Amino acid sequence: MKKFKEANKVSFNKLDPFKYGVSTTYADILVNIKDDVRELYTGYVVDYDLKSDDTTQLDKIYLLDAYRYKRKPKIDSELIIENAIDDPTRDRKKIPGDVFILSAKNIININLTYLPSKEKKVEKRKRKKIVYAWILLMYLFLTISFLILHFTYKSIGLEDTLFEKYMTSTNFFEKLLAYLFVNQTLSLFLPIGEKLDLNYNLNLIVKRLGIALIFGVLTYWFVISDL
Repeated sequence: MKKFKEANKVSFNKLDPFKYGVSTTYADILVNIKDDVRELYTGYVVDYDLKSDDTTQLDKIYLLDAYRYKRKPKIDSELIIENAIDDPTRDRKKIPGDVFILSAKNIININLTYLPSKEKKVEKRKRKKIVYAWILLMYLFLTISFLILHFTYKSIGLEDTLFEKYMTSTNFFEKLLAYLFVNQTLSLFLPIGEKLDLNYNLNLIVKRLGIALIFGVLTYWFVISDL
C-alpha cells in the first residue's frame, strides 16, 4: 500500500522529521474509551481513510511516531502537590511500531498542527535566489551592452539610424544622462538583500521609480527633444 511505502521512508523513531523535503501535520487526538475515560493520542499524520458508505465521515487515521497519554490513577492529593512537576496527571507512553492505525469511531476531538519542512523552505529560497541571480545578470548584460553600443554601433549596422543621430548630436554629459536613465530604469527590477534573503521592497522601488522619472524628464528635455 502506498501509505505504508511512504511511512517506511520516514521513521520518526530513528530520524529527524524535519530532515525531509516534505511538509507534515502533527495531530493531537482525544478518544473516548468508555464512560468518563478518555485518552489522548499524538503523532504525525501520514494518511487517513474515509468510510466507504459515507465519504463525509472519517474512518481511520494513520500516525507516525505515535504516543498515548493516559490519565494516572488518583492518588493522595499531598503527593500530587509535592510531585507536581515530576509527576504530571497523564502518563506518556510510546506506541511501538512506525505506523499506528487509530479508528475514528470514538474520536472526540482532533487538533492539527501544520509543520513546514525546514529543507523545503530553504529549497524555495534557493530557487528564488537563482531567479534573482538571473535578473541581476540580465541587468548587467543590458546596461553593459548599452554602454558598448556607443562604441560599436557603426560595426553592427546602426548607421543612418536614430541611434547614430543621437550619437552625433549629443555631447558627453548628454550621453551620460541617457545612460543613467537606462540604468535607473532597469534597476527597478533588481531585488535587494543578502544571501538567501533576496526580496523586493516597495519603498525602494518607489524611490527608484522617482529617480528614473527625474532622469527620464531630463533625458527627454536635453537629448530626445533635439533628435
